[in-house]
Amino acid sequence: MDTVLFLQRLDAVFASSEIEKVQDFFRDQLAEAESESDWPSVVTILNEMIGFFRNTSAYGEALRASERAIGLMREQGLADSAAFGTTLLNAATAYRAAGDIVQATDLYRQAHDVFKAYLDDDDPRLAGLYNNTADLCRQAGDHQQALDLLDRAYAILSPIVGKRNATAIVQANMARVLLILDREEAAAEQLAAAIALFEQEEALNRAPHYAAALATLGELRFRRGSYQAASQIYRDALTYLRSRFGENRDYALTCRNYALVLEALGERDQATTWQAKADDVLKKVSAA
Repeated sequence: MDTVLFLQRLDAVFASSEIEKVQDFFRDQLAEAESESDWPSVVTILNEMIGFFRNTSAYGEALRASERAIGLMREQGLADSAAFGTTLLNAATAYRAAGDIVQATDLYRQAHDVFKAYLDDDDPRLAGLYNNTADLCRQAGDHQQALDLLDRAYAILSPIVGKRNATAIVQANMARVLLILDREEAAAEQLAAAIALFEQEEALNRAPHYAAALATLGELRFRRGSYQAASQIYRDALTYLRSRFGENRDYALTCRNYALVLEALGERDQATTWQAKADDVLKKVSAA
Protein backbone atom coordinates (compact mmCIF):
# COMPACT_ATOMS: atom_id res chain seq x y z
CA MET A 1 0.00 0.00 0.00
CA ASP A 2 1.14 3.51 -0.81
CA THR A 3 0.79 5.23 2.60
CA VAL A 4 1.30 8.71 1.12
CA LEU A 5 -1.67 8.11 -1.17
CA PHE A 6 -3.62 6.68 1.79
CA LEU A 7 -3.07 9.89 3.80
CA GLN A 8 -4.01 12.08 0.84
CA ARG A 9 -7.22 10.11 0.35
CA LEU A 10 -7.90 10.27 4.09
CA ASP A 11 -7.66 14.07 3.99
CA ALA A 12 -10.17 14.09 1.15
CA VAL A 13 -12.59 11.91 3.12
CA PHE A 14 -12.20 14.13 6.18
CA ALA A 15 -13.03 17.13 4.01
CA SER A 16 -16.46 15.60 3.36
CA SER A 17 -17.25 16.12 7.08
CA GLU A 18 -19.10 12.79 7.15
CA ILE A 19 -17.89 10.66 10.04
CA GLU A 20 -19.44 7.47 8.68
CA LYS A 21 -17.43 7.82 5.47
CA VAL A 22 -14.22 8.13 7.48
CA GLN A 23 -15.04 4.97 9.43
CA ASP A 24 -15.82 3.04 6.24
CA PHE A 25 -12.60 4.27 4.66
CA PHE A 26 -10.53 3.09 7.62
CA ARG A 27 -12.20 -0.33 7.58
CA ASP A 28 -11.62 -0.83 3.86
CA GLN A 29 -8.00 0.37 3.92
CA LEU A 30 -7.17 -1.73 6.97
CA ALA A 31 -8.59 -4.84 5.34
CA GLU A 32 -6.56 -4.17 2.18
CA ALA A 33 -3.29 -3.71 4.07
CA GLU A 34 -3.93 -6.81 6.17
CA SER A 35 -4.68 -8.91 3.09
CA GLU A 36 -1.25 -7.89 1.73
CA SER A 37 0.46 -8.55 5.09
CA ASP A 38 1.73 -4.99 4.79
CA TRP A 39 2.31 -4.50 8.51
CA PRO A 40 3.94 -1.05 8.37
CA SER A 41 0.87 0.21 6.48
CA VAL A 42 -1.43 -1.48 8.99
CA VAL A 43 0.39 0.38 11.76
CA THR A 44 0.05 3.68 9.88
CA ILE A 45 -3.69 3.14 9.49
CA LEU A 46 -4.11 2.13 13.13
CA ASN A 47 -2.29 5.28 14.25
CA GLU A 48 -4.65 7.42 12.20
CA MET A 49 -7.57 5.50 13.68
CA ILE A 50 -6.33 6.21 17.21
CA GLY A 51 -6.43 9.94 16.55
CA PHE A 52 -9.78 9.86 14.77
CA PHE A 53 -11.57 7.83 17.43
CA ARG A 54 -10.01 9.93 20.19
CA ASN A 55 -11.21 13.13 18.51
CA THR A 56 -14.73 11.75 18.08
CA SER A 57 -14.74 10.54 21.72
CA ALA A 58 -15.07 6.89 20.68
CA TYR A 59 -12.52 6.04 23.36
CA GLY A 60 -13.06 2.28 23.36
CA GLU A 61 -12.24 2.14 19.65
CA ALA A 62 -9.21 4.39 20.15
CA LEU A 63 -7.83 2.17 22.92
CA ARG A 64 -8.40 -1.01 20.91
CA ALA A 65 -6.53 0.50 17.96
CA SER A 66 -3.76 1.56 20.37
CA GLU A 67 -3.33 -1.89 21.86
CA ARG A 68 -3.35 -3.52 18.46
CA ALA A 69 -0.79 -1.11 16.99
CA ILE A 70 1.61 -1.55 19.92
CA GLY A 71 1.23 -5.32 19.93
CA LEU A 72 1.67 -5.58 16.17
CA MET A 73 4.82 -3.49 16.16
CA ARG A 74 6.34 -5.71 18.82
CA GLU A 75 5.29 -8.89 17.02
CA GLN A 76 6.65 -7.75 13.65
CA GLY A 77 9.99 -6.48 14.97
CA LEU A 78 9.06 -2.82 14.42
CA ALA A 79 9.54 -1.69 18.01
CA ASP A 80 13.21 -0.77 17.69
CA SER A 81 12.50 2.55 15.99
CA ALA A 82 11.36 6.12 16.51
CA ALA A 83 8.11 5.11 14.80
CA PHE A 84 7.36 2.93 17.82
CA GLY A 85 7.72 6.03 19.99
CA THR A 86 5.10 7.79 17.85
CA THR A 87 2.68 4.91 18.33
CA LEU A 88 3.30 4.96 22.09
CA LEU A 89 2.69 8.72 22.09
CA ASN A 90 -0.58 8.35 20.18
CA ALA A 91 -1.71 5.58 22.51
CA ALA A 92 -0.78 7.63 25.59
CA THR A 93 -2.84 10.55 24.34
CA ALA A 94 -5.81 8.25 23.73
CA TYR A 95 -5.59 6.85 27.25
CA ARG A 96 -5.31 10.38 28.66
CA ALA A 97 -8.41 11.47 26.76
CA ALA A 98 -10.23 8.38 28.02
CA GLY A 99 -9.34 9.31 31.59
CA ASP A 100 -6.82 6.55 32.31
CA ILE A 101 -4.07 8.80 33.66
CA VAL A 102 -1.97 5.96 35.09
CA GLN A 103 -1.68 4.13 31.78
CA ALA A 104 -1.21 7.40 29.89
CA THR A 105 1.65 8.42 32.17
CA ASP A 106 3.40 5.09 31.68
CA LEU A 107 3.04 5.25 27.89
CA TYR A 108 4.32 8.82 27.77
CA ARG A 109 7.36 7.67 29.76
CA GLN A 110 7.95 4.81 27.31
CA ALA A 111 7.59 7.16 24.35
CA HIS A 112 10.11 9.54 25.93
CA ASP A 113 12.63 6.72 26.37
CA VAL A 114 12.23 5.61 22.75
CA PHE A 115 12.48 9.13 21.34
CA LYS A 116 15.56 9.94 23.40
CA ALA A 117 17.24 6.81 22.02
CA TYR A 118 16.48 7.55 18.36
CA LEU A 119 15.90 11.29 17.89
CA ASP A 120 17.93 14.48 18.00
CA ASP A 121 16.95 17.00 20.66
CA ASP A 122 15.38 19.33 18.09
CA ASP A 123 13.23 16.70 16.37
CA PRO A 124 9.59 17.83 15.96
CA ARG A 125 8.38 14.48 17.29
CA LEU A 126 9.85 15.40 20.67
CA ALA A 127 7.85 18.61 20.52
CA GLY A 128 4.73 16.49 20.11
CA LEU A 129 5.67 14.54 23.21
CA TYR A 130 6.26 17.72 25.23
CA ASN A 131 2.98 19.22 24.04
CA ASN A 132 0.91 16.18 25.01
CA THR A 133 2.71 15.60 28.30
CA ALA A 134 1.99 19.25 29.13
CA ASP A 135 -1.71 18.49 28.85
CA LEU A 136 -1.25 15.68 31.36
CA CYS A 137 0.48 18.13 33.73
CA ARG A 138 -2.32 20.65 33.25
CA GLN A 139 -4.90 18.02 34.17
CA ALA A 140 -2.89 17.25 37.29
CA GLY A 141 -2.80 20.94 38.24
CA ASP A 142 0.94 21.36 37.62
CA HIS A 143 0.56 24.42 35.44
CA GLN A 144 4.14 25.68 35.63
CA GLN A 145 5.49 22.32 34.49
CA ALA A 146 2.94 22.40 31.67
CA LEU A 147 4.19 25.82 30.57
CA ASP A 148 7.81 24.70 30.74
CA LEU A 149 7.06 21.73 28.48
CA LEU A 150 5.11 23.90 26.05
CA ASP A 151 8.01 26.36 25.90
CA ARG A 152 10.30 23.47 24.95
CA ALA A 153 7.88 22.34 22.25
CA TYR A 154 7.55 25.87 20.88
CA ALA A 155 11.35 26.31 20.76
CA ILE A 156 11.59 23.24 18.53
CA LEU A 157 8.63 23.98 16.25
CA SER A 158 8.59 27.75 15.74
CA PRO A 159 11.66 27.92 13.44
CA ILE A 160 10.20 25.25 11.11
CA VAL A 161 8.09 26.78 8.34
CA GLY A 162 6.28 23.53 7.62
CA LYS A 163 5.10 23.15 11.22
CA ARG A 164 2.66 26.05 11.42
CA ASN A 165 -0.26 23.88 12.51
CA ALA A 166 1.79 22.15 15.23
CA THR A 167 3.12 25.51 16.41
CA ALA A 168 -0.42 26.87 16.60
CA ILE A 169 -1.51 23.89 18.70
CA VAL A 170 1.29 24.56 21.18
CA GLN A 171 0.45 28.27 21.39
CA ALA A 172 -3.25 27.52 21.88
CA ASN A 173 -2.35 25.16 24.70
CA MET A 174 -0.10 27.83 26.21
CA ALA A 175 -3.02 30.25 26.13
CA ARG A 176 -5.23 27.75 27.90
CA VAL A 177 -2.75 27.32 30.75
CA LEU A 178 -2.06 31.06 30.98
CA LEU A 179 -5.77 31.74 31.28
CA ILE A 180 -6.03 29.24 34.13
CA LEU A 181 -3.24 31.23 35.82
CA ASP A 182 -5.18 34.48 35.21
CA ARG A 183 -2.44 35.82 32.93
CA GLU A 184 -4.98 37.21 30.50
CA GLU A 185 -2.77 39.49 28.43
CA ALA A 186 -0.20 36.76 27.81
CA ALA A 187 -3.02 34.33 26.99
CA ALA A 188 -4.53 36.81 24.52
CA GLU A 189 -1.20 37.20 22.73
CA GLN A 190 -0.71 33.45 22.37
CA LEU A 191 -4.30 32.97 21.19
CA ALA A 192 -4.04 35.66 18.54
CA ALA A 193 -0.86 34.08 17.19
CA ALA A 194 -2.34 30.57 17.30
CA ILE A 195 -5.58 31.46 15.53
CA ALA A 196 -3.69 33.40 12.85
CA LEU A 197 -1.55 30.33 12.18
CA PHE A 198 -4.54 27.98 12.19
CA GLU A 199 -6.33 30.14 9.65
CA GLN A 200 -3.30 30.06 7.35
CA GLU A 201 -3.39 26.28 7.45
CA GLU A 202 -5.23 24.77 4.51
CA ALA A 203 -6.08 21.42 6.14
CA LEU A 204 -8.24 22.36 9.12
CA ASN A 205 -10.59 19.42 8.58
CA ARG A 206 -8.66 17.20 10.98
CA ALA A 207 -7.78 19.80 13.62
CA PRO A 208 -9.99 19.89 16.74
CA HIS A 209 -7.37 22.20 18.23
CA TYR A 210 -8.74 25.10 16.19
CA ALA A 211 -12.09 24.74 17.93
CA ALA A 212 -10.27 24.50 21.28
CA ALA A 213 -8.50 27.78 20.51
CA LEU A 214 -11.82 29.41 19.64
CA ALA A 215 -13.32 28.11 22.89
CA THR A 216 -10.43 29.57 24.87
CA LEU A 217 -10.93 32.89 23.07
CA GLY A 218 -14.63 32.69 23.97
CA GLU A 219 -13.71 32.22 27.62
CA LEU A 220 -11.38 35.22 27.46
CA ARG A 221 -14.12 37.41 25.97
CA PHE A 222 -16.54 36.13 28.62
CA ARG A 223 -14.14 37.00 31.43
CA ARG A 224 -13.83 40.51 30.05
CA GLY A 225 -17.60 40.98 29.89
CA SER A 226 -17.85 40.86 26.09
CA TYR A 227 -20.77 38.45 26.16
CA GLN A 228 -22.05 39.00 22.62
CA ALA A 229 -18.58 38.43 21.18
CA ALA A 230 -18.14 35.33 23.35
CA SER A 231 -21.51 34.02 22.18
CA GLN A 232 -20.54 34.28 18.50
CA ILE A 233 -17.15 32.67 19.10
CA TYR A 234 -18.70 29.71 20.91
CA ARG A 235 -21.23 29.26 18.10
CA ASP A 236 -18.39 29.18 15.59
CA ALA A 237 -16.53 26.59 17.69
CA LEU A 238 -19.67 24.44 18.01
CA THR A 239 -20.32 24.55 14.27
CA TYR A 240 -16.72 23.62 13.50
CA LEU A 241 -16.66 20.71 15.98
CA ARG A 242 -20.01 19.25 14.99
CA SER A 243 -19.30 19.36 11.26
CA ARG A 244 -15.94 17.59 11.56
CA PHE A 245 -16.04 15.38 14.66
CA GLY A 246 -19.69 15.05 15.53
CA GLU A 247 -21.07 15.61 19.01
CA ASN A 248 -17.97 14.59 20.94
CA ARG A 249 -16.81 15.43 24.46
CA ASP A 250 -15.30 18.75 23.36
CA TYR A 251 -18.63 19.63 21.77
CA ALA A 252 -20.43 18.93 25.05
CA LEU A 253 -18.02 21.04 27.09
CA THR A 254 -18.33 23.88 24.60
CA CYS A 255 -22.15 23.62 24.83
CA ARG A 256 -21.82 23.99 28.60
CA ASN A 257 -19.68 27.11 28.29
CA TYR A 258 -22.02 28.55 25.66
CA ALA A 259 -24.88 28.05 28.11
CA LEU A 260 -23.03 30.15 30.68
CA VAL A 261 -22.66 32.96 28.16
CA LEU A 262 -26.36 32.80 27.29
CA GLU A 263 -27.20 32.96 30.98
CA ALA A 264 -25.07 36.09 31.31
CA LEU A 265 -26.94 37.59 28.35
CA GLY A 266 -30.24 36.90 30.11
CA GLU A 267 -31.29 34.25 27.58
CA ARG A 268 -32.23 31.72 30.25
CA ASP A 269 -34.40 29.42 28.12
CA GLN A 270 -31.66 29.05 25.54
CA ALA A 271 -29.10 28.54 28.30
CA THR A 272 -31.20 25.70 29.73
CA THR A 273 -31.51 24.12 26.28
CA TRP A 274 -27.76 24.17 25.66
CA GLN A 275 -26.95 22.89 29.15
CA ALA A 276 -29.36 19.99 28.57
CA LYS A 277 -27.63 19.34 25.25
CA ALA A 278 -24.25 19.23 27.01
CA ASP A 279 -25.56 16.77 29.60
CA ASP A 280 -27.09 14.56 26.92
CA VAL A 281 -23.90 14.42 24.82
CA LEU A 282 -21.71 13.71 27.87
CA LYS A 283 -24.02 10.87 28.85
CA LYS A 284 -23.78 9.35 25.38
CA VAL A 285 -20.00 9.74 25.27
CA SER A 286 -19.62 8.13 28.69
CA ALA A 287 -21.76 5.19 27.63
CA ALA A 288 -19.87 4.61 24.37
